[in-house]
Amino acid sequence: MLIGNKRLIAFPVMAFTAEAVVLAAFVAPYVAMRHGFPAGPTHLGIAGYGLGVLCYLALTAVSAYVNAALLIAVGQGMQGGQPNVGGALRCASRVLPSILAWSVVSSTVGLLVRALDRRVPMVTAILGISWSALSFFALPVVVFEGVGPLRGTRRAAELLRSAWREEATGTLRLGGILLLLAIPAAPVLFFGFGSENVTAMLLAVAVCALWFGLCGLVLSCLTSVYRVAVYLYATTNVAPAQFTGVDLGRAFA
Repeated sequence: MLIGNKRLIAFPVMAFTAEAVVLAAFVAPYVAMRHGFPAGPTHLGIAGYGLGVLCYLALTAVSAYVNAALLIAVGQGMQGGQPNVGGALRCASRVLPSILAWSVVSSTVGLLVRALDRRVPMVTAILGISWSALSFFALPVVVFEGVGPLRGTRRAAELLRSAWREEATGTLRLGGILLLLAIPAAPVLFFGFGSENVTAMLLAVAVCALWFGLCGLVLSCLTSVYRVAVYLYATTNVAPAQFTGVDLGRAFA
């Protein structure tokens, strides 16, 4: 599907650009606080932590909005339509309150998991994996069914129980694809840093950064395609036309 709808790549690019702008907007005052705080950079206190939390919330909201638009565009393509970037963004804007509410819930859970990580790492790891699996369905539910985050989470739990194998297997295989894509970067870094030449090192880092950026864009689109496919399969018990005759759990084998 991605080959015939290259416009989908625009969404990860927009997400990266918007997140960079948001990050810069929060980093600037943070740097100013570090240099202007009389007690030194290690004593920023509540203001610094508050700024960090707001930045995390803003980044999650931007990511959720663009990902929601990408899911809508993928859904349009799977239903036989032509994905449209502007149309998908407008559709996402119609359910923006639900998307923002979901981003707040997602951010809160993420912060709690991070806070517990040092105290109970094993429990935190289990919670993190469980929440990631639940989030796989939660945003599609919020977007396509127009529900709030709490009802969407309950609905996502129902879908997860019926399609956990497809979700888990597909996620692992997408991770495997990422690892395979990382292999070509190894010799570039090896020869770059092995040359002991600063120019060669910088060039190697730049080439690898560009490569991983392109791989990230493609993998983000593939993940959304699979996410919508599994959601449609879990809700209708019928695979989308693009996956007809394909075991969704082995779609990327």
